[in-house]
Amino acid sequence: MAGKDIDACVPREQLSKTFSHVSHVIFDLDGTLLDTESLVDEVLEEVVARYGKEWDGRGAQKRLGKRPLEASVSVVEDYELPCSALHFNNEVVASLQSRWVRARPLPGAVRLVKHLHDHCIPVAIASRINLLLQNGKPAPDIFLEAARRLNAEPSKCLVIEDAPAGVVAGKAAGMQVVAVPSMPSKDAFLLYSSADLILPSLLIFQCEVWGLPPINDKYQLLVANDDSHGIYNMQEPWILHDIAEDFDGEELRLIIVGCIRPEVLRIRSSIMNPYFSHSNACDDPFYLLLASN
Repeated sequence: MAGKDIDACVPREQLSKTFSHVSHVIFDLDGTLLDTESLVDEVLEEVVARYGKEWDGRGAQKRLGKRPLEASVSVVEDYELPCSALHFNNEVVASLQSRWVRARPLPGAVRLVKHLHDHCIPVAIASRINLLLQNGKPAPDIFLEAARRLNAEPSKCLVIEDAPAGVVAGKAAGMQVVAVPSMPSKDAFLLYSSADLILPSLLIFQCEVWGLPPINDKYQLLVANDDSHGIYNMQEPWILHDIAEDFDGEELRLIIVGCIRPEVLRIRSSIMNPYFSHSNACDDPFYLLLASN
């Protein structure tokens, strides 16, 4: 695989891989293009509370990529709820109807989809909301149907997924798969081991690796060498942020992206001038260092 920009973002064993060129791209929707998982968790917490239970997110990994009713079966079992999975699912669906408009695109999603559209690359969305197929993921049915509607050979399709079940489905369909885990952790590379490539974000997806027109913008160059599993917006005080996972045992990196306001130079000058003048009569190396800078 060529391209030094993503070398720091993937395990070493993936760097030796070569990928076949593709002509079509098939996206998952929830957790890949749109941040719907937070909305679903919000509703699940409310519905579970109606039965006197406290939502703690248990079993999240096994629900990823599953169809709504299948996921409801898991929740009812995990929380020992006194209702059927169908009844629980109906409650969740009803509560979600008015909230879908709050779903926001995930980092890099709009940028990538727009780039593919601008270069006339055919794309499709293969989502669990499609109820026309008998088998959901990890069965390959939905991706094979997407390829059929695109009039494309499966081998020429690239699947972009966030869930282990979706990765398995894409590979079973005979397609190459890029995994962008929606629940990244130190075990992510084990859960997504069947994927051809694992990326922490769509922001560092490189089209040219797959024979697609490259994205040429400064934003890509800015984030290309980041190998973190997630980027948290820390514009507000950190205490206002809800970090979903414990960072214990993880390597943390601070990424600072910002602009320099014009008044900064004036402020710096007013601070540094006293040091400059004092350095003429002081042997303190700290002051001398400031003066030299």
